[in-house]
Amino acid sequence: MDHSSFSAYMAHGYCLLWEPRLIWLHVISDILTGLAYFSIPISLVYFLFKRRDFPFTHIAVVFAIIFVSCGITHFFAAYIIYSPVYWQEGYVKAATALISIIGAIMFIPMIPKALSLPSLQNALEEIKGLNKTLGKQLEERTIAEKARAESESRLRILFQTIPDLIWLKDPDGVYLSCNTMFERLFGAGETDIVGKTDYDFVDRAAADLFREHDRKVMAAGKPISNEKWLTFADDGHHALVHIIKTPMHDDKGNLIGVLGIAHDITDRKQAEEALQAEKDFAQSIIQTAQAIVLVLDTKGNIVNFNRYMEEISGYRLEEVQGKDWFSTFVPQDMGIRTRTRELFFKSISDIQKHGNVSPIVTKDRRELMIEWHDKTLKDKKGNVLGLLTIGQDVTERKKLEGQLRQSQKMEAIGTLAGGVAHDFNNILSAIMGFGAMAQSRVKDDEKTKKFIDEVLAGAERAAELTHSLLAFSRKQTITLKQTDINDIVRKISNMLVRVIGEDIKLTMMLINRELAVMADRGQIEQVLLNLATNARDAMPDGGELNIQTDMVNIDSSYAEARLFEKTGMYAVLMVSDTGIGMDQKTRENIFEPFFTTKEVGKGTGLGLAMVYGIVKQHGSNINVYSEPGKGTTFRVYLPMITDTVKAGPEPAQPAPSGSGETILLAEDDPQVRKIISIYLQEYSYRVIEAENGEEAVRKFIKNMDAVSLVLLDVIMPVKNGRDAYEEIKKLNPDIKAIFMSGYTDDIISRKGILEKGFDFISKPIKPYTLMSKIKDVLER
Repeated sequence: MDHSSFSAYMAHGYCLLWEPRLIWLHVISDILTGLAYFSIPISLVYFLFKRRDFPFTHIAVVFAIIFVSCGITHFFAAYIIYSPVYWQEGYVKAATALISIIGAIMFIPMIPKALSLPSLQNALEEIKGLNKTLGKQLEERTIAEKARAESESRLRILFQTIPDLIWLKDPDGVYLSCNTMFERLFGAGETDIVGKTDYDFVDRAAADLFREHDRKVMAAGKPISNEKWLTFADDGHHALVHIIKTPMHDDKGNLIGVLGIAHDITDRKQAEEALQAEKDFAQSIIQTAQAIVLVLDTKGNIVNFNRYMEEISGYRLEEVQGKDWFSTFVPQDMGIRTRTRELFFKSISDIQKHGNVSPIVTKDRRELMIEWHDKTLKDKKGNVLGLLTIGQDVTERKKLEGQLRQSQKMEAIGTLAGGVAHDFNNILSAIMGFGAMAQSRVKDDEKTKKFIDEVLAGAERAAELTHSLLAFSRKQTITLKQTDINDIVRKISNMLVRVIGEDIKLTMMLINRELAVMADRGQIEQVLLNLATNARDAMPDGGELNIQTDMVNIDSSYAEARLFEKTGMYAVLMVSDTGIGMDQKTRENIFEPFFTTKEVGKGTGLGLAMVYGIVKQHGSNINVYSEPGKGTTFRVYLPMITDTVKAGPEPAQPAPSGSGETILLAEDDPQVRKIISIYLQEYSYRVIEAENGEEAVRKFIKNMDAVSLVLLDVIMPVKNGRDAYEEIKKLNPDIKAIFMSGYTDDIISRKGILEKGFDFISKPIKPYTLMSKIKDVLER
């Protein structure tokens, strides 16, 4: 090999044996090694640029410099084969060595940190775990985004399907969104509404109003509601809506607009108005009802009552609302308040289900009887709230019931008196008859005559007693004649003076006109005598008795309330005294038979009962007013007659003796039949006797041509007097008859005697009265 051309590279030439291939091997290897060293810093720079968070950046820079130095060294190794620049190569190697030493020194403190780094396998595992976590998070995020999308879709559907109008505006009043129902209002789709304002759809006045309301909501910073009538553009529907506008803010509290919701309340409003109308109607009924409507709370305090209660009590609701009912309205007398309170708590506890009657005291201290019907008030849970009670004023009804009970008592006594009167009158008829016959035969024996007089006087008193019993039981037969009340008072005044005594002054105030009535004069006199006697007993230390007459017109309402039989003009007879008076309890019982406030032995209790019976028998009324210490006033009302006829003089008494006429006598009582037969024979009459009506008919048939008159007892066994008379009259239509009875007026009336106008005579029968009656009938 020619080595002359490589003489300049002697050192390397010798080292490389001057083999070109070997030389190129080293040259190319050094160049490639240098390039490799140069590629490493390039990669490190790129890595550091991408991973700026790498913790060993300065070390990586040092390593990059080292690798550049090493690359330069290898380039010098290839270059010096051709050019002997050994000093420069030395400098480069020295620099490379220095940089490498410095890098090694800098790397030493990084070794613990580097050792703390995970291994590649662990790093890969962590990376895998991290990737898995990231994948799961990504999956969850995808699911969440899907759920959010579905939720937004549902919300959008809900937003669109809500039957209320919903819209959203920005602070300037520009629509951002709205639902389907709102689209109907403007008659446009959401896409046509969004981006526009109210001024684009309604008139300026309405738009100004909407805008003003939006400003108030934004200024207030809280929801504001109102009601407004709206007309829907799509179908012209007119509706009342309740609008709520709410200011909307973002997460930072910035105002982003106004949310509006409008609910159609037309039907509800109409229902409320209908309900209110019903309430008003019910309240009107409650307020106009003629009954007390009262509400009490659970303690008995007054919650409410109606106008009728105000009218009858005199209290306005405001005066007593909240006050205790019992201490305000219920009288304390006789434990009434305690009993009423007990009834209240029974009612409110659902123990007492029935109504009750109890009194209340009005503002002017009047006492009214109220019939109550209670209802416990409860809420939906069943808790007791109070008591609703309906009350009816039954004061007048109770008075009428009292009068009815009084009348029923009188009926019972009358029934008893009627039965007693029949038998007693028969006995008295016999006593008085035989006594009269004995008296007529005793002429010279004055002592015996006096005894007989006493017997007859006793019989008269017994007859008066029967008369009195029938009077208060309203069963006595009375003879009604036209008479003047003033005339009766004047003519009995002298007798009244003797009755009341000298220490009582009698005054009379009579109306200056005739008070014509149909009455039994003797019975009215009896009324005055009994009232005067009652007044005398009420003034033991003297006083004044005043008798006054007047006239009054009774209308239908007063007649109905006071049980008057008819309306029209009434004569009023008033008897007043200045005596001790009576309390309410006494007033309620004074007309009852045998009721008396006098000591035992000083009163029978029949006086005022007789007065009541006589008044009622005249179809009249009587009432009494009295207070303890303020005297007593009785008022007797007698119906007046308009067509008055002046009574003529009493006719002269007919002669008592007969002219031998035959009389058929039918009487079931043997003693009465016997004494009447003696009467008739004594006064020149022929007598045919019969024990009952059937026998009377048989004997009349046998003596039809001879009998001039039949004298029949009304009540007889087998056949009564009326039935016997009817059969006799068929045989002789012109036959004359007189009926007699000791029974009471109502029994005789039921037998059809008085109604038909038959001649009648009451037992006990006096001889003179009987003869006069017979003579009168025969001479007609």
